[in-house]
Amino acid sequence: MRVAILQPMYIPWMGYFGLIGNVDVFVFLDDAQFEKQSWQNRNRIKTPSGPQWLTIPVHYSFGQHIREVKVDSRGHWRKDHRKAFQFNYAKASFFREYQELLERMFDSPGDSLAGFTVHGIRLLCEALGIRTPLRFSSEFGVRASKTARLCSLLKKIGATEYVSGPAAKEYLDTASLHRQGIKVYWWEYAVPEYPQLFGAFVSHLTVLDLLLNAGPESGKYLSQGSSAALVGDSFPSA
Repeated sequence: MRVAILQPMYIPWMGYFGLIGNVDVFVFLDDAQFEKQSWQNRNRIKTPSGPQWLTIPVHYSFGQHIREVKVDSRGHWRKDHRKAFQFNYAKASFFREYQELLERMFDSPGDSLAGFTVHGIRLLCEALGIRTPLRFSSEFGVRASKTARLCSLLKKIGATEYVSGPAAKEYLDTASLHRQGIKVYWWEYAVPEYPQLFGAFVSHLTVLDLLLNAGPESGKYLSQGSSAALVGDSFPSA
């Protein structure tokens, strides 16, 4: 049972979906602390003048969990973000094919940030042909902290393998996971070049840049990046 756990993000990049497609269960870490000006509520698109940030305005208090954060419904950010995609991707090869998907993403009801971002991720998984079961960390009621919390969560899910981003190498206590019989992998995803508008290739944009430009070929490019992304961490010697 291979499991990955990541915070829900706003229309994430290719590597996020490559990871979802390479595990047996993917868990949204929705009871982690919200981080202002992070991928949790913003991402980049490509424009004629270069990458542009799209940020969801939110209401939050310091220390709030992601699942507790509300989007600011007073403004017109949904309309503005939708227009940004329409204006900058209208000439993309597959814009018309995914125009309905865009409408469904931005028509998500409610004022929950996690609810909105996860709704979009589910739609994008469907469009990319990814069928991995999606869960929420808050479902499991784990109250420990740091690695102990991670171990408890993985054991409750029934994981035998855990896939983490490479940044966690600096702090993750892999020995504790090994003692629980859980093998650790690092997800080191290299974004392959695919057709784009507006000149030289730019990586690490929202995955919609891939879908709108590559359409049915998106899965092929996603697989190219995933082919060497899993790096194993051996069990310690007895």
